[in-house]
Amino acid sequence: MSTVALGRELGLSRWTLDNIFKRNHRKVTPATYKKLSDWLIDEYATADIKDSIAAAQDK
Repeated sequence: MSTVALGRELGLSRWTLDNIFKRNHRKVTPATYKKLSDWLIDEYATADIKDSIAAAQDK
């Protein structure tokens, strides 16, 4: 996923994400931190559900 696409999905600017990913910018606002954390949790939870469904169908 591109930085621009991720920014659109999260409601963050491309520049904010660029600073975090490429410039090791560690200080972010609580709102930015929450958006990134929530997105990561959703991505992992969705992948976990898909894996569980696939494993159940293989049995």
